[in-house]
Amino acid sequence: GGAIERLMDCFGESPQMSPDGTKIVFERGGSEWSRRHYRGPDSRDLWLYDTGTKAFTRLTTWAGNDGKARWRDNSTLVYLSDREFDTVNLWTTTLAGGEGKARRLTDLKGVDVHDLDVSRDGSTAVFSAWDTLSTLDLRAAGAVPAKLAINASDDDGDNFALKPVGKDVSAAALSPDGKTMAVIAYGQGYVRSTEEK
Repeated sequence: GGAIERLMDCFGESPQMSPDGTKIVFERGGSEWSRRHYRGPDSRDLWLYDTGTKAFTRLTTWAGNDGKARWRDNSTLVYLSDREFDTVNLWTTTLAGGEGKARRLTDLKGVDVHDLDVSRDGSTAVFSAWDTLSTLDLRAAGAVPAKLAINASDDDGDNFALKPVGKDVSAAALSPDGKTMAVIAYGQGYVRSTEEK
């Protein structure tokens, strides 16, 4: 509850607060992720905001895109970058190690990672690449992505048919004022106005 308050005075997007609430990682830059192989001044970079000192620190300087960062713990980030293979992959770094110690977690080539999230305990990343949802064990060095098999019933939102009610009316009644018609069709009751529209 309470009034909304602004946490920092800068432009950015995709903010994520560290588990201890002392830092916010966010991205700056306007290049679209769908603009593959972009290198230039509008590329996305990761920035850090310290909520105590109110200081900003630029975390990445790669000429391409870095972004959509998630915290593994209070000092480790998992994020997207296209710095190798001309493909967006998962990367990780620590705040102390910085960009120079960043390492790639996935080896995708030609199929970009679109989005990711990290479990609350920091043990697992889940990410989407094209039409596949995968997990990655962040605790095991050299772990390989495991595709998720999603077994679900059909989406009821697609389970419908348009039928004209007038084709199967088994009973009908007009209201006393003549403005409303009630009908039984396909075993269901329908009510509609008799006026146009």
